[in-house]
Amino acid sequence: MGRNCTVFDDLRVYAYRAVLEFKRCNDFRGFLQRLVAVANDLRRNPTFIASLPEIEARAIARSIARWTWKRFSVERFAGIQRARGKRGNEKRWADHVPLDVSRPWEAEGISRRTWFRRRQVATNDE
Repeated sequence: MGRNCTVFDDLRVYAYRAVLEFKRCNDFRGFLQRLVAVANDLRRNPTFIASLPEIEARAIARSIARWTWKRFSVERFAGIQRARGKRGNEKRWADHVPLDVSRPWEAEGISRRTWFRRRQVATNDE
């Protein structure tokens, strides 16, 4: 990948995290200055054959700052996190069969209470 793309991708990820901090005090200038500083650090990446010119890094930072400030809010962030949590929860519990459906105590021919008591004792013994 090129220098511009690398700086852009790394900086935008940073901007998503940092924007909420600056939005609390409505400080766009501070946000822009922070992104320019981070972009200047990123442009000197040792894996680049030649570092990205400072003016290009500043332009990338300005572009990301404007876009992120305009389109990113606490509500939007909460919505993104909510959607991620829901997807993760669905994935985690996809193959889960609730005990009330599987009823393993009936297969063993014992009461539900006895089954849970034995399970508790087995867990404590480990």
